[in-house]
Amino acid sequence: MGELFPAAQVRSFLATQHCFYCDVIFPFEFQSEMIPLLEERMRGWIKKNLDLKQLDMMPANAAQFLKHHGNPQAAEVVRHQQGIVPIVQMGHYAGLSPGETLESTSEVKFFKLVSAQLHGSWIRLIGTAAFSKDELKSQVKRCKEISSHLNLIKQRQLLSPCPRGWLWLPQGEHLKKTILEKTFKLFSGIDPITTPAFNDKDLILCHSSYIKASGRGSLEMVKMSLGGDGLELLDTAEGMVDRVFLPGREESVISFLQIITKFLKIFAFDYEVVIVGKPAKILREALKKLQIKSSSENGEQSGIEFLISDALGRMWTGPRIFYDEKSGLVGLSLFYSLERFVALLLEKEGLPLGPAPTSVIA
Repeated sequence: MGELFPAAQVRSFLATQHCFYCDVIFPFEFQSEMIPLLEERMRGWIKKNLDLKQLDMMPANAAQFLKHHGNPQAAEVVRHQQGIVPIVQMGHYAGLSPGETLESTSEVKFFKLVSAQLHGSWIRLIGTAAFSKDELKSQVKRCKEISSHLNLIKQRQLLSPCPRGWLWLPQGEHLKKTILEKTFKLFSGIDPITTPAFNDKDLILCHSSYIKASGRGSLEMVKMSLGGDGLELLDTAEGMVDRVFLPGREESVISFLQIITKFLKIFAFDYEVVIVGKPAKILREALKKLQIKSSSENGEQSGIEFLISDALGRMWTGPRIFYDEKSGLVGLSLFYSLERFVALLLEKEGLPLGPAPTSVIA
């Protein structure tokens, strides 16, 4: 990736039992024609028969090592990390180790880049590898058979795309109501409010003013605009979003962490906790006090993310906690992407929907 597209930033990479994937922030529009170029460059690295070295370092040494080996993004991630940092080195490249690796590149016999998926501001490149051609065909088929999350919810007639977002259909409205009813029971001392804010800056000002005046937290219920694909899902009639705000104190973060763990337990999701970027000290301290294990990764938006696994073992951002220094507010996005959350539930359980209304009042 670094050789072909030096300006691209690798956000994270991981291998599961069925696939491997790499999340990349491109400074340009990624085209499908670029996939064969990446595959060809990967074959070149495999032929070099380079050793894969696993190294354990202290954070300061790891940051210096990663920067020296052309990975400044990872260097920034580990600079303020606690404990031992696992590093993987291949030739002149070094990165954060995603887990156990092969001993050399020559052990990779067959591989295929299967797809590139847009996820907000970054691209997820998905591939698979195997020790035989037949096994590779089987793995590729499995990857392709897993319906994309957006296709899955459209097939179940839960959502329909509209020009600037998504329109909940009757069956989806019923499901959304069921999920939100379970979720809102977790909040106490937090008031649902309506705001006409059209952008994040004005939105946070609205919440900041409300919290100062009332001394209570606020849950945003309505925003009179529509969102984009793959990010927050906004209802065309009400503008439903899931952001919650509390005063920027450590106890607020602890409260949010407790809410998230209860929330994920209700829906029986397995999850991993990741510290993204360079979040505020109160976020890191709250994790320590609750003894929640976490890893670190690079990212555009600093905060704490709870990652949820899908049917292929790929990890997707679920609940997210962030801190806004200007307003002094701690924020929580419980779903991050409600349509993604619904799709993960459908994948996981088939999710019996029950009766739903047959018409919608315009």
